[in-house]
Amino acid sequence: MVGKDESPKEREIGTADAAGKPEPLTRSRRKRDSGPDPREPTEYETVFVRLSERVERILRAAIWTGLALLVAVQLVLSVPAVRKWAVKVERLEGVPFERADRDG
Repeated sequence: MVGKDESPKEREIGTADAAGKPEPLTRSRRKRDSGPDPREPTEYETVFVRLSERVERILRAAIWTGLALLVAVQLVLSVPAVRKWAVKVERLEGVPFERADRDG
């Protein structure tokens, strides 16, 4: 039974000690009274974090692979023999362009 001198807050909390003071709202008490602890991740949040970590790992690997390939290609193109074979413009460099409609 609820006593006359209990405040509405004490009734909401539900229990009081011998002196009539309400029981403090501790973590374990909060957990019992208010459902799931809002600080604990839900299943959705756990799955989302796991998925985003996988995607981050894949993106990081792709970026590092791309940078390594870029450096490797630039090093290969610094060799004149390879550059002449791989780059068409390199073969045309220094050769004058002759127009076909020229008389002469």
